Amino acid sequence: MFTKILIVAALATNVAFCYPTPEEGSVKHYNGYKVIRAIPETQAQFESLLELANRDKYDFWQDPRPGGFADVMVSPVDYAEVAEFLGKAGIQTSIMIEDLEPLLFEERQQMRMRPSQGGMDWENYHTWEEVNQWLSTLVAANNSLLTSEKYGTSFEGRDLFVYKLSTGGSGKPAFWIDATIHAREWITTGVITYVMNQLVNNATSYSDLLSNIDFYFAPYINPDGHVYTHQADRMWRRTRSTENSTSCRGVDANRNFGFQFGGAGSSGTPCSETYRGKVAYSEPETLSVKDWILAQTNVNWQAFITLHSYSQLWMTPYGYTERAPEDYADLKRVGDAAAVALKGHFNTDYTVGNAGAILYLSSGSSRDWAKGEGGFKWVYTIELRDTGRYGFLLPPDQILDTAIETWSGIQVVAKELIR
Repeated sequence: MFTKILIVAALATNVAFCYPTPEEGSVKHYNGYKVIRAIPETQAQFESLLELANRDKYDFWQDPRPGGFADVMVSPVDYAEVAEFLGKAGIQTSIMIEDLEPLLFEERQQMRMRPSQGGMDWENYHTWEEVNQWLSTLVAANNSLLTSEKYGTSFEGRDLFVYKLSTGGSGKPAFWIDATIHAREWITTGVITYVMNQLVNNATSYSDLLSNIDFYFAPYINPDGHVYTHQADRMWRRTRSTENSTSCRGVDANRNFGFQFGGAGSSGTPCSETYRGKVAYSEPETLSVKDWILAQTNVNWQAFITLHSYSQLWMTPYGYTERAPEDYADLKRVGDAAAVALKGHFNTDYTVGNAGAILYLSSGSSRDWAKGEGGFKWVYTIELRDTGRYGFLLPPDQILDTAIETWSGIQVVAKELIR
């Protein structure tokens, strides 16, 4: 049963641990860090890129894929080694970001210069505490429509909430949307809160959807990691759990789900950005999502969207293989229509296809779990703006446009549920 509650934002803790996290009270700087785009043109070059990625030494923002590219962030110390490796392999390269630190400095300045009166907008990024305060107000002011339930607790003790938007009744198609499973993908939080705001504060405009669909929103799958990106390391991706056998904290939560756990596109190396964990559901954040969804036996689960960045991709399952699901034609048809609706606003192009074919292989993802074991038919990962100019550091002046266009695409999926 959903309870109508007031969410009180908890104070985040910042605890010092060994490499690779910054020391307590410090902010990690990225002076001289570059993002290199590598474009393999032959199978041999692609395999060379895979070899580089599999060293688990570098932060690949986009993993290698045949016929595509890879984006890798390298430190000043590692740049010469990576450039030499790519040069010897004959791989075409370009610099997408010459120096990460000026972008991070500008973002920090923008965060400091935000309006001091509080509240919520989609012209700025907001902290976990600020968003929780806004959500608590939204629930309190609209408790006949919007309710919330705690579905778990993160490793560091933060409450995990899911928000239900419903006009009542039973048996309606249910639509799950989540964000912020990867901590540094700030734009995803902006998009999901925009969608919630539209449905709640402009409910009359979406009466057809609200009368026929129950929406479930989980804005923060990985709150610990996200808080850490604001406090200490903007480029942090993983959870913040600890293991006694390693000095590297956290797990890639989107490699930690049980369906096809441990396969291609995940790493068993604890310091890798795609470290899957020792076992499936080692992270309370992923276990809580799985357990809560499966426990809702009276919910008619139909659609599942998980928001990520970046690359401008609208992806179906599966990621663990290039093989598409049996109902791929249905998923592709609706995905194509969503991409057309999205493009209609600002002419933003999205590529549609199954994840393993158009992005890269990734096992143990929430998307593949939702399709393979979760019982959802309409399952998508949306990789939001952009295509690499800013990567994970999308400027705040693009939040609103990204949210508007993405919401149009999501509405296409929603309308399919009641067609």
